[in-house]
Amino acid sequence: MNTPRWYHFFESLEAELASFFSKKDLPMVFRRAGRRSAPTECGNPVDLLKLAGIPAVELDDEVQLGFGENNLCIASWCAGFLETACGTKIILNQDSEKTVLSKDPTDDKPISNLGFNLGGSGALPPFQLAQLHDFSVDAMLFIDNQKTIRAWNKGAEDMFGYSAAEAIGKHFDILVPEDLKVAEELNELARRTEKQGSLNNHITRRTHKEGYELIVSLSRSTVLNHRQEQVGCAVILRDITAQERTKQELANAQSLAKLGEMSAQVAHEIRNPLAGVHGALQMLKRRQADDSPELEIFDDIANEITRLDNLVTDLVRFGRPSAAQLNSVNLKDWINDWLQSMDNEAQERGFKLELGSMVEASVRIDAQLLTHVLRNLIENSVEAAPGGVCIKIYCDKEDGRVNLHIEDDGPGIPLDIQAQVLNPFFTTKTRGSGLGLAICLRNLHSLGGNLELLKPSQNTGAHICLRLPLSGGI
Repeated sequence: MNTPRWYHFFESLEAELASFFSKKDLPMVFRRAGRRSAPTECGNPVDLLKLAGIPAVELDDEVQLGFGENNLCIASWCAGFLETACGTKIILNQDSEKTVLSKDPTDDKPISNLGFNLGGSGALPPFQLAQLHDFSVDAMLFIDNQKTIRAWNKGAEDMFGYSAAEAIGKHFDILVPEDLKVAEELNELARRTEKQGSLNNHITRRTHKEGYELIVSLSRSTVLNHRQEQVGCAVILRDITAQERTKQELANAQSLAKLGEMSAQVAHEIRNPLAGVHGALQMLKRRQADDSPELEIFDDIANEITRLDNLVTDLVRFGRPSAAQLNSVNLKDWINDWLQSMDNEAQERGFKLELGSMVEASVRIDAQLLTHVLRNLIENSVEAAPGGVCIKIYCDKEDGRVNLHIEDDGPGIPLDIQAQVLNPFFTTKTRGSGLGLAICLRNLHSLGGNLELLKPSQNTGAHICLRLPLSGGI
């Protein structure tokens, strides 16, 4: 059996009380504390202990606790708890492997089966307080003056991936991104906390065990001992990554809409004069002799006009995206059909399309818009790996949406430009418009979805996730 995750609270309490009570008297103190915390009605002893958060197993006429020899005080608390709850004397036996509670055979009082009821008023006993801390979805930590983690609840374990055994005793900077370490953020937070006594809802970033970052709301408060000396600080961290992502997506969508309107106006002003220039060029070209050396110059100019016209077309697509004609489809079937339509092109151009695991999901899409998005992403993968590339497509469900993943084994997107690749007009190509991914993003917005760059599963290549809403939540 495992020691409760919150055992370090009891251990800390024991350490504090040890300065007031002898080693002989300390177990009795905890036994009496257990008696004061016990309910007035009880049921099965094992059920009682489990409700109090104590791992316990019934063995014949004994109850075995999930503790070893170094937990005499918490075992004493349990014995006192059951003595009052069950109305009988409890004998505590402990060795290096197990702790066992048993009814005193000389006491013939029956054990009641009326169930466990918490008192309607008064302070909660220590174990309920510990559970309240442990059940919080927020990460709740205690950091001592050396910035060492001394308390770590289940919320912290779920949020950051470290178990209590892995985190307790480690320096708090295991959670801090490298750039914030360089900026000495911890020292600045400590200074502000000491000056104000507390720090509330500070927005910052923290690192998960697997390496990715979370956006968190951080609150800190100074913790004092009974001599009013600072012994550390309490820290509460709330994961607000999803909320911040939604806010950023909304801000980006608004910015794209404004930029799109401007782009459409610019495209309109350019397209008409460009058509006139192209017409005049064709007229001048027809006046030249068939062997004129200037014909090649005219062709070069025509090619550049065509390139500009394509750029104007991209501006129009970006500035005034087509209204989505949504229809409900089974995404798995639709992707299968689309991949079959790409077979010949893939063979001719030397790239490979591979279908991974696909969940059953109904989505509302505009087939033309989604096709344009997929073709653009595949074109980027193929151009980035002229020697050939394998592109894998798969999907999963999450929170009322389906995530359609496009992942390749090419050179990937360099880290230093990943934050910019979705920006309009950003390109690494010598003759690109920089609107390809921006148009994809606008098309996905028309479908009620979004696009996000993710870490490749094999640490190589590019990984793009299209997030689409499920049709009817199916």
